[in-house]
Amino acid sequence: MRLPVRALVGAFPGRRARGAAEPAGAARLGALLARVRTLVLVTGTNGKSTTAHLIEGILARAGRFPIRNRDGANLVDGLCATLASARVIGRRPVVLEVDEGALPEVVPPARPSLLVVTNVFRDQLDRYGEVDAVAARIRRAVAATPRDCILVGNADDPAVADILLRAGRRATFFGLDLAQGGPPGPSADAVLCPRCGESLTFSRAFLSHLGHYACRRCGFVRPVPGVAATGTAAPAGAAVGVGDRPMRLPAPGRHSLYNALAALAAARELGVPDRVSFRALASLPPMPGRSEWIAHRGRRVFLNLVKNPAGFEAAVDALAVVPRPRHVLLLLNDRAADGADVSWIWDAEFEMFRGDRVWVGGSRAEALALRLKYARVAPPLELIRDHGRALGVAAAATPRGAPLCVLMNYSSMLDLFGALRKDLRPA
Repeated sequence: MRLPVRALVGAFPGRRARGAAEPAGAARLGALLARVRTLVLVTGTNGKSTTAHLIEGILARAGRFPIRNRDGANLVDGLCATLASARVIGRRPVVLEVDEGALPEVVPPARPSLLVVTNVFRDQLDRYGEVDAVAARIRRAVAATPRDCILVGNADDPAVADILLRAGRRATFFGLDLAQGGPPGPSADAVLCPRCGESLTFSRAFLSHLGHYACRRCGFVRPVPGVAATGTAAPAGAAVGVGDRPMRLPAPGRHSLYNALAALAAARELGVPDRVSFRALASLPPMPGRSEWIAHRGRRVFLNLVKNPAGFEAAVDALAVVPRPRHVLLLLNDRAADGADVSWIWDAEFEMFRGDRVWVGGSRAEALALRLKYARVAPPLELIRDHGRALGVAAAATPRGAPLCVLMNYSSMLDLFGALRKDLRPA
């Protein structure tokens, strides 16, 4: 059964007071999970939906068919709704993505078997505050996990590594050991040591502040990941090695590598053989709207969710293979699911669109147009608030054979999918 996107918008209860769970909701969540033997929680700023999707796909290929909140309802009430509608809940593993703001309210009643932390980036400053505040919430939640809970985290994120290393739980790390890398990207947030506050020294970085780092003052250093990708990440799709095995992914960009490594590390801890995981990762389609290609009016359209500076940097990486000049549609809203503060666009590298043909849309289309002006990008070809019409205009003006690249934030994706009658959930 395919649910229309407008129906799914209501599956995100609590967006207005993110992370504020009613005690009754937490109690109900605990009751629903009481008979679950294997519970995997996935949290972090970016990549939690895709990582949960990949873990689900790996477990399904292993014959374990988990329950998952596929519609993205990742607050307490939404998690309860997912579990209440599931069948044979006690016999199936459960994989839930959890909003990082709601995690401290979810963890104590949920009692996870395994907790995956993807990263900590700047996101929705009006709601969350800076990355230190987000890291503090995750740290508090990790401390409340059962003693036998296994932690899986990103070795390349200093904040995540510090949280897991101090947790006193069994921890497995994943990360990139690629040949290429440079200084921290323009969206880097966590460049100070989480232990002493000194500036970290990066020997290489792969995305934002994710990379190889060390603190000269206190000796804090990136932990050696148990699951690491080596080789070269091609923009069109990764062809790298993990241990002595080649790993191929259909999705482009180094952010896709991080998601796949997180899922592989979690699957190992759940007893899934690597050969099963690698086959699943090579064939699983992307999450809708996350580095996804669709056909629309005879054009190939690339859909990519972008909600913060780090996500924008990941999009730059993924679009590197698209020939110039590119045809680009930018969609931006400022609704409850996005956060009212869209100032993050001033920390994103819109200069990359110089020489491209650009359209803008959404409720904050004027803010995008102003940002493009200061980035010295040619004025947008058209400014259209309605998402469906904006896509139609941009697609019609894109020559046949040339791709149209759409970058959009969360509620813009919902609006666009509603206009396309496209399912929010993976097939």
